[in-house]
Amino acid sequence: MISVFAVLLPMAGTAEAATPIYVNGTTGNDTNNGETPETAVKTIAKGIELVDPEGTVCVAAGRYTPDGEADRWIIIDKPLTLQGENKKTTVIDGEGKIGELVLINANNVTFTGFTVTNARDYGISINELTTPITGIKIKDNIVHGISREYGAAIAGQRFSGEIEGNEIYDGGSSGISFAALDGNVSVNITSNCIYDNSEGIVFWGESSYFVNANITGNEIHNNKYGIYLYSQIGNVEIHCNDIYGNTEYGVFNNVDKVVDATHNWWGDASGPGGVGPGTGDNISANVTYDPWLPMEFQYCPECGGVPPVSKPVPEYNIFGLLAFIGILSVLAVATLRKRE
Repeated sequence: MISVFAVLLPMAGTAEAATPIYVNGTTGNDTNNGETPETAVKTIAKGIELVDPEGTVCVAAGRYTPDGEADRWIIIDKPLTLQGENKKTTVIDGEGKIGELVLINANNVTFTGFTVTNARDYGISINELTTPITGIKIKDNIVHGISREYGAAIAGQRFSGEIEGNEIYDGGSSGISFAALDGNVSVNITSNCIYDNSEGIVFWGESSYFVNANITGNEIHNNKYGIYLYSQIGNVEIHCNDIYGNTEYGVFNNVDKVVDATHNWWGDASGPGGVGPGTGDNISANVTYDPWLPMEFQYCPECGGVPPVSKPVPEYNIFGLLAFIGILSVLAVATLRKRE
């Protein structure tokens, strides 16, 4: 039976082989096969080249820098997971030499566990020039330091996927910029911290295509515009976010379609300012805001979250309490008699 299992196992795995490939910028060598940490390759590009479709490229902590200037550097052109060892210590640093640091142009790509910094145009770009792509996950990264005035930390067009748990700041112009160009965008933007950009999130497009998005559980603060809906928005829902300290608008809607932005914290218990009734971040026309959250997001029945913890009500034993009072009374009487 053991010999039969040993023969059948490789056959079962041939449909979706997923040999991990290891990258180590310090000890690796691109002449290695990358199949163990001891035989790691040196560059991320080599790891992507060697890994099987649907496989994982495991990148050791370190700073990865380009050899020279280029329009784009790390190109992910097959379904895979690119996994950094630690988002704070696994750094893809363009040194200001690269236009697009990471370009994703394949379906079913997960990019997680990196700091991406010092790009000219885009930190992470999701864009296949002719065909919409699906199954994209950008999760648990730090993306910042875009030098171009109209650049973006994370940009994309004609794709569907998830942007979750990232720290996104100093994006040139935008933290997140998604465009419906020659195809729709459908995206969940969840649990990110987005700050110090001109626009924290901006959606735009042209022709008959639209950006559809659920924006939930994010902290969007200290931008000029928290969320800027410039054009071609489809179904956009904005709920259970902390939107505060944005100097112009928390949410600015440039189109005639009304957007649902209920159940958000706007920086003040009185609600949003602008066309809103309060002193929190401003909102524009065509933004539904009521009801809003009276404090920073912790729990909202409509969106989930962590329910607030109720303090337990103390339970008192009435007989024990009466006995304690009786003891105090006896002691008080005894004290008075001694004084007499």
